[in-house]
Amino acid sequence: MAGSPIDLTRLMESKFATFVRAVEVELAQGVAESANELQESIRDELQSGTSPSNPGEPPTDRSGALAESIQVMTGDGGLKATVGSNLEYATYLEYGTVNMAARPFMRPAFERTRTRISEIMARTMRSALSQASQGVKRER
Repeated sequence: MAGSPIDLTRLMESKFATFVRAVEVELAQGVAESANELQESIRDELQSGTSPSNPGEPPTDRSGALAESIQVMTGDGGLKATVGSNLEYATYLEYGTVNMAARPFMRPAFERTRTRISEIMARTMRSALSQASQGVKRER
């Protein structure tokens, strides 16, 4: 056997690493799209006006501060996203207190958006696998 040996294990690890990176990039885009969709859904859940909301209804965001506080935080290279508020009273509104009934707005928004998020992630996964496999085929 003439010539230098081919390290198949190293070659396959390299191909797999390229495949995984391509999938992660696509999935990070799907996570971002899903998180933005949820952020908008939560903001849409809030009522506007000057009258306080009734117990069990989404809160009235009189100043706009609550809607503005709904932010997306990402981690793990974009593969993880958290959508929520940094305002202490957002938790009180969502779950209530001993002196105030809950006015949930985040959980109902998530329930309303759950199917859409699943669709986004399924589409993203199909695209990621397709694009990554195309890249692996091109390298052959």
